[in-house]
Amino acid sequence: MTSFSANGRGDESLSSEVLSTDARAPRAGVDVGLARVGVAFSDPDGLLANPWKTLKRNASKNQDVHVLAREIRARNVNRVYVGLPRSLKGNDTASTEMAREYARILNEYLNSPSSVLSMGQSAEDDNLPAQDHDEAQASVVVIPIFLIDERLSTVSAHKTLRESGIETRKHRAIIDQAAAVNILQQALDMEKSQHRIPGERVPSPEIAGVRHDAPEAKDT
Repeated sequence: MTSFSANGRGDESLSSEVLSTDARAPRAGVDVGLARVGVAFSDPDGLLANPWKTLKRNASKNQDVHVLAREIRARNVNRVYVGLPRSLKGNDTASTEMAREYARILNEYLNSPSSVLSMGQSAEDDNLPAQDHDEAQASVVVIPIFLIDERLSTVSAHKTLRESGIETRKHRAIIDQAAAVNILQQALDMEKSQHRIPGERVPSPEIAGVRHDAPEAKDT
């Protein structure tokens, strides 16, 4: 049971060829709002989505994107599901385009070799020989991002919070996390029932030498 303190759409041809639904590693779910971003992560077996935190949007400096990318890398996540809000009729809206743009920016922060190296490099790494630096870039693993239809995720999130006994007036503080949980749990359930990666894949950066196989969880 989730503790608090939507159908996929798109081209599966990209994901089904290179990704496995059996890979043992956490997944991430992201609910993009105008002022806040809710984030959830799953267990390594991809069974249950759990809330992480709500990030405050910073469109000018993208500080929230940077924090999110670092956390995704630190947790060894193997794919990210970003909610794609549409109207009830399935049409794109301003919110839809906002989510697509956020996914695009996250993709750059998450999968650009220079960004990945800057997440964990020390001052000594800045002085690496060119060949060693190129080899470090070539070892970067791309973490794919998928857009998932989430037109009812917020409604479902409010329902989940009410069923958890949380008063409506307190929903605002955690509704974004709850929506992220619903987005991620929907994706996890589709992975298991349909044996495929749901959603529309955000194109990965075309960078020579970069590995496009997602990581698997490491036993500790």
